[in-house]
Amino acid sequence: MQIRDYFRFAGATGGALLAIALHAQPFTFLASGYHQELVVSSPGSTSVAGVTLGKDGFLYTNDAGGSAIQKWNPGSTTAVHGANLYSHVLTGSGAQGANWGLTIDSAGNLFSLGSAGLYQIDRTTLAGTLVGPGGIYGLAYNKATDSFVSTNGSAVIETKKDGSTRTIFSYGSFIDQVAIDPTTNFVAGAILGSSQVGVWNFSSGALINTFTLGGHSADGLAFDKDGNIYTNNTDGTITALRFGAGGYAAGSTGLDLIASGGFYGDLAGVGVDGAFYVSQYGTRYPDAFVDSGSASIVRITFDGGGFVDGGTGGSDNGGDGAVPEPSTYGLLAAATLLGALAIRRRLRR
Repeated sequence: MQIRDYFRFAGATGGALLAIALHAQPFTFLASGYHQELVVSSPGSTSVAGVTLGKDGFLYTNDAGGSAIQKWNPGSTTAVHGANLYSHVLTGSGAQGANWGLTIDSAGNLFSLGSAGLYQIDRTTLAGTLVGPGGIYGLAYNKATDSFVSTNGSAVIETKKDGSTRTIFSYGSFIDQVAIDPTTNFVAGAILGSSQVGVWNFSSGALINTFTLGGHSADGLAFDKDGNIYTNNTDGTITALRFGAGGYAAGSTGLDLIASGGFYGDLAGVGVDGAFYVSQYGTRYPDAFVDSGSASIVRITFDGGGFVDGGTGGSDNGGDGAVPEPSTYGLLAAATLLGALAIRRRLRR
């Protein structure tokens, strides 16, 4: 439908209809001040685990439970259903066995979890070299200790680059992703089964507090620059736990639902650009086409701040995190032409 035909159609209804530019989004609701962009679709399978944007400028993803690790180029994009998707560069073996958590260290080296533990990944070939034992799920990096934190489900483990390990703490419910707060003093864990987030002291392993998510079950999580915790949830939502002057011990000052209408969310990561990269078990494109059989990565930013470290390879300063990619604005204009079609497709779902 041409734009002139759209206005003719609106006038023919006899009502005082306004032509509204429609722009479908990966999350059908996103709170004011936040921005989203679909950047990757179908990274290897219908699911994806680890994701991080490296200091080399490339985005890396892990196939959830599979052996593939993939490399994507944000500087070279392909237009698909109105989205500018990052170009695929390479698929490699990564960690041996299942690939789950993914992160970088302060020097920009890439690390992944496998069935045998922690692997350093060659960024050119994507082949992995075993560093030492560890968990197999969420992976975090603590820049203060130059060590890694992972979970085997019930225990959270620190692995140093010399291969030595210690159990930081054990917990009675399954913990998926872990993250390190901006001060590097605390570990947050997504307690998947009980729809909670826990915060522990990194050094002693003492439990500081647990926070409920209002029925939303967190799989992935990260911190913003102020120490607030954002979770990527299995019901297709993103929640934010806010904290005041009393910190984690004093409890959350509020739980905000900042996004909904997405797909099943797994692990997430923070990039050196200060953006939050969340995985979803499905893809919704800007023209409202839905591919429920392809996993996706969505880039989230917000005004006036950024996400930091979070143990997922994020920037030290949170980046600017405030400006959405130029392609986001370009898609708004294109969406006007697709308005009527978008309505029809939404009604069919």
